[in-house]
Amino acid sequence: MQRISQLAINRQKNHYAQISDSLLSANVNNPIRIGLFYDGEIVWKYPDLTEFRKEQQPVLTIMSMNCSSEYEMIKFCLSTDRMLSQNVKIVVQYQNLNDGLSTAYYSPSESAIVSFSEEGELVSLVGGSLNGKSMKQYCIHEREKYTPQKLQNILKRGQLPMSWIAKGNLCSTFTLETDLSSNSEVEGAVWIFHSNCEEKVKNRKREMTSGIV
Repeated sequence: MQRISQLAINRQKNHYAQISDSLLSANVNNPIRIGLFYDGEIVWKYPDLTEFRKEQQPVLTIMSMNCSSEYEMIKFCLSTDRMLSQNVKIVVQYQNLNDGLSTAYYSPSESAIVSFSEEGELVSLVGGSLNGKSMKQYCIHEREKYTPQKLQNILKRGQLPMSWIAKGNLCSTFTLETDLSSNSEVEGAVWIFHSNCEEKVKNRKREMTSGIV
């Protein structure tokens, strides 16, 4: 699978240019960011690399990205050259596209977080998988509730606060987790689907994720 440059990724994401800034967004042009939680710290890898890789840290590589006005699919690879097996967490944060109020909840049947704009004009599904497993923990909360440092401290304790439904100016945080064996690599994906129709967005999600979830 061909890897693409960070510049190419950012160019493909211009349709998100109106997203408002927030402590929870790594780039105003991106409603989503992906990081690696390892050894007590979050290192944000997408859309902007915020720190250099530490010695013996697993490597998170963005492999491909496909997006339109109705969906975004980010595929990645997680690898390690360590000799010991280790549990690894991928942290994903999604800031709702609309700046107004919305309602969101976790749907077990979809293995996704579903959100509705207050006016009912936009329905979104966000989720992902790692090594064939869907999100492990999730928390739907106000955008400014958890600073990056506070989120990191929460993850150090092992569990995100349980919050499966919320209303307001929202952000969704979830983890993808796996046990990474020595000298191995696994693949995963993070995805978002948008529509003005709940049934349509669910059908598209099922069609495009059937081979990876």
